[in-house]
Amino acid sequence: MAGYIGTTPVPQATQHRESFTATGGQTSFATVGYTPQFIDVYLNGVKLAPADFTATNGSDVVLASGATASDILEIVAYTPFEVANQTFTGTTTATNLTVTGAFTSQGIDDNADAVAITIDSSENVGIGTSSPDKLVHLKTSVNNTAVLQIESTATDSYPFLSLKNDAREYQLAAHGPLGDVFTIYDGTAGSHRFVIDSSGNVGIGTSLTPSGSSASSRFITVAGSGDGVLQLTKTGSGGGAIASAAGTGMLFYTHTGTVGSESYSERMRIDASGNLLVGTTTTANLIGGTGNDGVALTPNHIEVGRSGGAGLFINRYTSDGDIAEFRKDGTTVGSIGASGGEPYIGNGDTGLKFNSANDYIQPFNVSGGSGRDNAIDIGNSGNRFKDLYLSGGVYLGGTGAANKLDDYEEGTWTPTLNFGGNATGMAFTTQSGSYVRVGQVVTAQFRIELSAKGSSTGNANFGGLPFNATSVGTLYPAFYGLHHDVNSGSGGSTANVLPIGQITRGGNSWNYYNADSTTAIDAAYFNNNTVINGTVTFRVN
Repeated sequence: MAGYIGTTPVPQATQHRESFTATGGQTSFATVGYTPQFIDVYLNGVKLAPADFTATNGSDVVLASGATASDILEIVAYTPFEVANQTFTGTTTATNLTVTGAFTSQGIDDNADAVAITIDSSENVGIGTSSPDKLVHLKTSVNNTAVLQIESTATDSYPFLSLKNDAREYQLAAHGPLGDVFTIYDGTAGSHRFVIDSSGNVGIGTSLTPSGSSASSRFITVAGSGDGVLQLTKTGSGGGAIASAAGTGMLFYTHTGTVGSESYSERMRIDASGNLLVGTTTTANLIGGTGNDGVALTPNHIEVGRSGGAGLFINRYTSDGDIAEFRKDGTTVGSIGASGGEPYIGNGDTGLKFNSANDYIQPFNVSGGSGRDNAIDIGNSGNRFKDLYLSGGVYLGGTGAANKLDDYEEGTWTPTLNFGGNATGMAFTTQSGSYVRVGQVVTAQFRIELSAKGSSTGNANFGGLPFNATSVGTLYPAFYGLHHDVNSGSGGSTANVLPIGQITRGGNSWNYYNADSTTAIDAAYFNNNTVINGTVTFRVN
């Protein structure tokens, strides 16, 4: 390409460009020729300083450091020339003209009837306008047309527009070596800051854009040596951010404050294992310990941890029915729900409903949504419960008061004996007893062994029963009991008798009577080593 370049009027020159694609470590590049000191060298679009290359023999350019494979080296060689100094007055026409010294012009004519380029007294350049108000002012009245075009026809070239201040340079380029992407390049740092490829994918902080599994996929990639962050902010109202952190997955934040002074709080993350974590940064101790509040949605289960409060809230409204349904292999195996403002649990027609208003648990038909009477067992012959603790009674065979068994008890008691209400000098070797109470019926067994009869006389009174006999009605509780009498007194040689016992109404003592009379057994039937075994069965209130 030949043309006129440079801001210094003299010497003026023509230029020649050559482009090379480097191999790994290449330093020497053979050109078609150049004039030493009239040459510029660009590596990947960045102009090299004279110390970075050697160009003295008129044919070879040698880099101070080896290039990287696929680097683009461009060489611009200039051919200088001069013309004699001339003074022009009036209207002068020339094919090519270089002027040194003062120059006054009304504009640059494009051989048309209008001025094409204007350079005003402030050195503002106008194209399409004769009144430029910026250093370069481009103006057109044509709709949908390019106002400025920078073009390179070289293979894999990257023509760019350089924007540079006192501290930094940025380049806007169509980058051939990167797949003809549009890029914003940080020339000072030597890094691509923003890339858009031909498919519309966007890369930020990287020179690469991802390719999706579908031709219609589009991506925005944020990359860097630190976390990649996408921030979404409403001016003055805070906002949020999405970040990609090495080893921790995707992080989601909310923030308060204005841009530049944000205060961030992590709200959610997707970790490297694919777990979705809300309110926590790890699954540790969510369900296996303490000290970690949050929710984890893992690929195969859900974990919830909370200190001092419920970890799961489910709300069904409008109608009664299941709130949570449980399935195995696609088949429903149970549910938890609500009926009439009370919770139930179960499956099909077998369930339990918890009635807090009336303080009971009732059999419940989950499918039908109603109570179920006289149909559900607790356990079975091969799967029994162990112990049942009740403070009230059990209704057996019916629901009336007569069906209620409200007491069962086993225990021991101490039987007593006196004659006529006295026990002067009486001594015992054994006084033992046991009982079983079922409802209102008590069966008490006892054994008394005398070691001394004593001197008291009168009817034999036995006492010490563990419960008082019933006093309801006019009946006297009576029973038959075994009286085993060894070495009795007036009873002669009788070893066993079957006396009739009568318990005092409302009391816990009784008397024995001979089976064939109404005569009470008295002290005469006892001696110093009498042994009595007996069983007493009676009813209590």
